[in-house]
Amino acid sequence: MLGFFPTPYPDELFYSLCSRYHEKSEYRSMRSTARDLFGRESAKFTIDFPSHLANFLASLPPGHNYTAQRVIYGYTIFPFFSAFRPPDRVASLINKMCNADAGAKIHTSIGAANSSYQFEFLRYCPLCIKDKPGQAYWRRIDQIPGVLVCLEHSVFLENSTIHRHQGDREALVTATQAIKTLPAARPMDLSKREHEIHLRIAQDVRWILDNLSYGTDISSLGLRYLGLLMDRQLATCTGFVRLRQLLKEFLDFYPDNLLDELHAGFEVEHSWLSRIFDRRTTQYPIRHLLLMQFLGLTAEEFFHLPNKMPPFGTGPWPCLNRASNHYKEERITNCKIGSSRNACKIIVGTFSCDCGFIYRRDGPDTSLDSRYTYNRVLSYGPIWENRVLELCGDGILTHQEIAVLVGISRRHLNHKLTELRREKSCAGKESESGSTAVTLRTGKRRSLVKGNPQETHRLSWLSAYERNPGRSRCAIMKEAAVAYRWLLRHDKTWLDNNSPHPLTVKNTRLTGKWQKRDARLAKEAEDIKERMLSIEGHPVRVSRRAIISLLRISYQLPKNAELLPLTVRALERLSESPVDYTIRRVSWARDCIVKEGKSLSYFELIRRACVSSKIIRNPRVERAVREAL
Repeated sequence: MLGFFPTPYPDELFYSLCSRYHEKSEYRSMRSTARDLFGRESAKFTIDFPSHLANFLASLPPGHNYTAQRVIYGYTIFPFFSAFRPPDRVASLINKMCNADAGAKIHTSIGAANSSYQFEFLRYCPLCIKDKPGQAYWRRIDQIPGVLVCLEHSVFLENSTIHRHQGDREALVTATQAIKTLPAARPMDLSKREHEIHLRIAQDVRWILDNLSYGTDISSLGLRYLGLLMDRQLATCTGFVRLRQLLKEFLDFYPDNLLDELHAGFEVEHSWLSRIFDRRTTQYPIRHLLLMQFLGLTAEEFFHLPNKMPPFGTGPWPCLNRASNHYKEERITNCKIGSSRNACKIIVGTFSCDCGFIYRRDGPDTSLDSRYTYNRVLSYGPIWENRVLELCGDGILTHQEIAVLVGISRRHLNHKLTELRREKSCAGKESESGSTAVTLRTGKRRSLVKGNPQETHRLSWLSAYERNPGRSRCAIMKEAAVAYRWLLRHDKTWLDNNSPHPLTVKNTRLTGKWQKRDARLAKEAEDIKERMLSIEGHPVRVSRRAIISLLRISYQLPKNAELLPLTVRALERLSESPVDYTIRRVSWARDCIVKEGKSLSYFELIRRACVSSKIIRNPRVERAVREAL
């Protein structure tokens, strides 16, 4: 058990703490220090991702407030990497850092095994050392790959003489021992583009170290990037990235040689930028920060974005009221997203402007031009209606010219004029008689209803229901069409509870004709499978879709499946699963290799059979491959 352990300075590296313990203990051998801290002399002192932390915590005196989480997230550079790694991998890496004998597995698992991405020497800020004489220590943020400046003093960092892979005798060196003379500070010039970029990177790294700790799902990162690229017309709503245009703008954004300096350079043909959106791969964290800065966001702003891509983009959305003075001005903040009532279930967005103009558009948007289109206008609003009446009253423009000006057809304009004039006349009569009548719009019809419209339409529907006992909803709807449409939109639950249940129609089409056809199709399905299995060359999968296509019943089967029971059962029995199809390809590949006289190896068999890395894990496929070898 340790008698003492140094109190950490702000943002001090765990390696620096161990070095100061080694210096105060006055051990000549690093092995003695390793035995004290980690319980074994063979333990290595890693600068970036230490291990044996469970043994270290066990060696501390009673009453200490250290935990594995506090050491890892407070005194190592692990949070910078874990911010861009999946949570399950982060938990696995923490377990490796706590246990012994992890070694290089930590660097490989976290994606930091490539030495070209790492710093070569321990680094420091000369002004930080000068401001606090006698308290020199290795700061954590100064050792982050890609950070080249000091945030506190806005100067460039300097390299020490301590290599990140020191030998056994020099593995623990304090900053006081390593830095004998301080070089002149190199201040930043923020008028230079590259210096401003370096400062932004350091600020983003500082925020990540202080705020992120539990990992991020890779797919959520990709969705955030796609949403930002959509706003810049660099990606479509379907997730397609316009990579060539993105690469061009990305290279134009950053000064020459800066990407190479940060180990983020690339050729257009082989770009890490094209793989950063792939949820199956992880990229070096500095590359994510470069992409965020290109998209105009800080790390804090990026990680607070929603991880879902909106089907209609982000607001505000434009108002498409041609009769207003704010046409195509982005001022709509209310977008209600729903789905259509038909079987397709298309995403539908309803956009409401404060001028009263409400329109609906089917989604998702496929381009930026989609924002300026609509499928249906739900309400034109008083501004549009008053403008139409004003233009028609002037008599200067023809109806065709007015229709083009306000964005509708001439026929629709005539219909709207009739409605508006009728509404105006009804409103005049109401004001004269003092009636409490209200005007209700239901499609193309209007009806003046006194009192509560809900009760009026309910009574109308119930009256029609009583006059037609035993009839279907469709038949009743023909007598009370206005009430039905109003209730369907505003009171659907009550309408469903007070309507006849759907009539059950007995299937009387199952005649001898369908029985004979069912037997014939089932037999033809078996013949088709035999023909497909006998095809020479690369095997063809005997899938359900392929059999249905060759039977030419693609349109008939879904509607008449209950009339073709033998055919349906034959399709289920004869269709080949992906695993069965893979096993057949393995057998075919083995026969081909033997016939060609080549040596039969595992990788040649897998390549010839086109077995994917996912399906090879299936036990049946694994057994088939072993038997083939």
